[in-house]
Amino acid sequence: MISFGYTQQKVSELGPKNPRFLLADNELLTLFSGLMLVAYTEHANLGLLDKGVR
Repeated sequence: MISFGYTQQKVSELGPKNPRFLLADNELLTLFSGLMLVAYTEHANLGLLDKGVR
């Protein structure tokens, strides 16, 4: 399963404007704590995007 969301620390205007729809730090890990974690990563569009996502 692939999940996609925006966090409260988003660095662009993309995604939801309403803060109620932005994820807090570790919110997904807390909400799904009963499940076995296989992989988890967070990415941000910082730095030189032509060099890759940071």
